[in-house]
Amino acid sequence: MREEKPLVAFGRYGALALGMGWAVAAGALIGYYLDGYLGTSPLFLVVLTLGAVGGSIYNLIVALQRADRDGPNDREDREG
Repeated sequence: MREEKPLVAFGRYGALALGMGWAVAAGALIGYYLDGYLGTSPLFLVVLTLGAVGGSIYNLIVALQRADRDGPNDREDREG
């Protein structure tokens, strides 16, 4: 089995990290505005931020398990 190219690995895991960051930021932003609209100071901010962190960690675990199971060259095997 060949080693995965460094640029491909960087792109794959970089996209995963950006997705995690955007999910947490979106959860915090939506929670902040919901708290301002409903007057429930830190409730939705905390709940949605923690929910986004939990969902991001779950997504990370699933992606890493899939990468471990399929191996680094799964995409190349399907294409060629």
